[in-house]
Amino acid sequence: MPRLLLGLFLGALLAIVPAVAQETPPNFVILFADDLGINDLGCFGRKDQNTPNLDKLAAEGARFTQAYAAASVCSPSRAGLLTGQSPARLKITTFLPGRSDRASQRVLAATVNNNLPQGVQTIAQLLKPKGYTSAAVGKWHLGGKGHQPTDHGFDEYFAGKANPGAESPQGGKGELGHADYAVKFIQKNKGKPFFLYLAFDNPHIPLAAPAKGIEANAKSFHPTYAALVESLDVACGRVLKALEDNGLSKNTFVVFASDNGGVHISELKESPPTRRPLPDDLRIG
Repeated sequence: MPRLLLGLFLGALLAIVPAVAQETPPNFVILFADDLGINDLGCFGRKDQNTPNLDKLAAEGARFTQAYAAASVCSPSRAGLLTGQSPARLKITTFLPGRSDRASQRVLAATVNNNLPQGVQTIAQLLKPKGYTSAAVGKWHLGGKGHQPTDHGFDEYFAGKANPGAESPQGGKGELGHADYAVKFIQKNKGKPFFLYLAFDNPHIPLAAPAKGIEANAKSFHPTYAALVESLDVACGRVLKALEDNGLSKNTFVVFASDNGGVHISELKESPPTRRPLPDDLRIG
């Protein structure tokens, strides 16, 4: 059955760190999108959405074209990513706390943990004894008070704003504000090993992008969505530039992924933003 890519990544990084203990340990950065579809980036064949920074990252690194997220919804996917464990083992198999108010969610389901269980080690907790400083930025969605990232091994947590407004300088989904905090974290910790988990709220609904961005993407399949994805790319570009500017690019593992597939069903009375099925000129593989 499909295994979580980060489970393999976690095992690899833990093997790497002791091997380079006498040198400078590598840094680790996870850039995690929210509901981004596999066909939403130029490096995966998209031609009507602008993603130069992520395309460059893909060109200079490796694309995993048959990797799977741990689940099709956010909370279990994030739990699996941060722990390397199956969502079923963690008993987090739906988004928290669920939607019992919807008729479609009233079928008797398995009992779930409403928080990431204590005692289950996260990447941050595993890296801490090796001298790493860690930060979680953006969307958590794995528990409230008493179960925040700082309760699970992270040294810092900056939630930011998920929906600051379409014209906000923080970005319509807060992605630019999240990236700016991440850049400051990188600058502050450039002299020691660090782990940065940057979990964007972009491009999750409700869709919100500035009018200028929508206008610039007027010819795309979904101009608002394209503008959102472009802003996500800009945010990731800021983080990648910070690594370059601080001389950390060659000693930092950067992983970009999405928590699950793109939104292709109508929610909140918005039209489906992810193009499915793709026309032949956009298909890959």
